[in-house]
Amino acid sequence: MNLKNGIDLFKQYGLHDFTLRFMEWFDTKKRDRYYQNNIEKFLPGEDELNEQRKVKFEYAPLVSIVVPAYETAPVFLRQLVDSVLEQTYSNLELCIADGSNTTIVKDTLNEYKDERISYIKLSKNDGISNNTNEGFDNAKGEYIALLDHDDLLTPNALYEMVKELNAHDKIPDMVYSDEDKIVADTGKLINPAFKPDLNEEFLRHTNYICHFLMFSRELLDKVGGLNQEFDGAQDFEFVLRCNGAGADIKHVPKILYHWRIHPDSTAANPNSKLYAFENGNKAIKKYLTEIGEDGTPALTKDLGFYKIDYDLKGDYSVTVLANDEKQINEMKKKQREMSNLHIEYKVVKGQLSKEMEAVKTEYVVVADNDAIPMTDNWVEELLKYCQWKHVGITGVKCLNKNKKIESCGLNYDSNATVSSLFYHLPSIFRGYCHRADGPQNVMGVSLKLVMFRTNVIKEVGGINEKFSFPYRDLDVCFKIDEAGYDVILNTDVHVKLADNLNYNDEKSQKEFKKVWEDKLKKENKYYNANLVQSNGKFMFK
Repeated sequence: MNLKNGIDLFKQYGLHDFTLRFMEWFDTKKRDRYYQNNIEKFLPGEDELNEQRKVKFEYAPLVSIVVPAYETAPVFLRQLVDSVLEQTYSNLELCIADGSNTTIVKDTLNEYKDERISYIKLSKNDGISNNTNEGFDNAKGEYIALLDHDDLLTPNALYEMVKELNAHDKIPDMVYSDEDKIVADTGKLINPAFKPDLNEEFLRHTNYICHFLMFSRELLDKVGGLNQEFDGAQDFEFVLRCNGAGADIKHVPKILYHWRIHPDSTAANPNSKLYAFENGNKAIKKYLTEIGEDGTPALTKDLGFYKIDYDLKGDYSVTVLANDEKQINEMKKKQREMSNLHIEYKVVKGQLSKEMEAVKTEYVVVADNDAIPMTDNWVEELLKYCQWKHVGITGVKCLNKNKKIESCGLNYDSNATVSSLFYHLPSIFRGYCHRADGPQNVMGVSLKLVMFRTNVIKEVGGINEKFSFPYRDLDVCFKIDEAGYDVILNTDVHVKLADNLNYNDEKSQKEFKKVWEDKLKKENKYYNANLVQSNGKFMFK
């Protein structure tokens, strides 16, 4: 963080938020040092690359890597071309669509004699989307991959992507990977982004998919090319459009792309291209309208991350199951009256499962005895996510007396060790890749305070009260996931707890592991295989 960027951020965030952001920046630097000191754990060695060169895939499509170039510095362009030509998967073509006013790009490419390089000189510089679309038109591949004109691929990038295509009975329409950033011309690698598998709700709030992106020609023909109206966020709008069209999207949890940052790049200084984020806002609005889940997205202080105020239309009925009248009174204070929202508060006098069976409303809220909402209109805010038919349960961010996180989504490992994501992080922290600050799909949420779609919780057989926290909580979330519904964490709703949570219950853990042994063997699709699974702190392996 240089002085100018620091001053800009201070103006943008104010003293309090800037102080917290500086603390998070310091944590990022610690992560970077670990990443740089252990880079061999995350990138392939020469022996592995040599083995990849020998592999013959059953399905080995021609992959066209499309690069819209504009006055690209020769040193960066040479590095890009070298990174493509050195791929361990060789059935590729590099399609350069050059919108430059000078011959700088062409002159640099003339240094290469590789027939896999395809160059077209555009009649004019018509913007990133139209320039890229001309590259698409010139590409011959069954699959197309996007590469920015000064970025780099790791040598195993295409190998891993094609390997993913071959790993499924139905060949995926689109594949994306993890990425990091390369600092100018220093070769220094920083900020690895270890991403979740397709995370519908998180994607609506930020283009976490970004690089490296590869998709089929068939999908491109189906949905159309990039849309110039969204220049700067054209790839975001494209991914949202593909997702809305039902594309089968897969994720390779490996660093395959180095995104170059320098003072004028969006990666280093988001304010340098504010229009890009405004177009991202437009892209989200368009997507929500097209899928019929209307809402109003808005930019946040953290450019590239958006808030969505989903519309509540029609009438809603909610039963809130609470511990006593005192808790109910506290809950009522934080929820305004609405003509289209009927809330029935009930004290649970017997078994929770029996009380839930008797619920007749569309939605039911379960609240433990020490859970008090801190967020205004909390029922309304939970409804905004739980109203959609693909959602089964919506959870919240639970905080302790010191306003630190006790639960913000649940993580687990193959031994059924369960932990909270971002455990004991200050509530205002944004967390790794903003995962503590953005509504998202998760595999589990704490039942300290949640909203269910009533038909869903009844369909999956309710809450198994033989388990204690956190296994009771993860069990019902697993059942909801298995039934095909989403588990949503709404990080905008905060709940205060009187006591700290105890994540250790050996008896429940043993029984839970027996019930869910097969599911526990699989990686948490909303975490990442490069992260330590036994806790939720997003620590690099």
